Amino acid sequence: MFEISDETLRLIKRTCKGKKHIKLTVGYLTDNNSEIKIYNENGEVDSSKKYHYEIGSITKTFTLS
Repeated sequence: MFEISDETLRLIKRTCKGKKHIKLTVGYLTDNNSEIKIYNENGEVDSSKKYHYEIGSITKTFTLS
């Protein structure tokens, strides 16, 4: 299991603070192992198993045709 640094946790909490209904997704890839965590408006790991994202223009960056 990957341990996130204190500095990164501080930045996540600062980013989420005061943003009602925010879901911040962070993915980690280390030594061919991956882990995804979703953070809530308090900067804490959200217990949701899945989260559905709205699709916007940024998805064009990740879409292959």
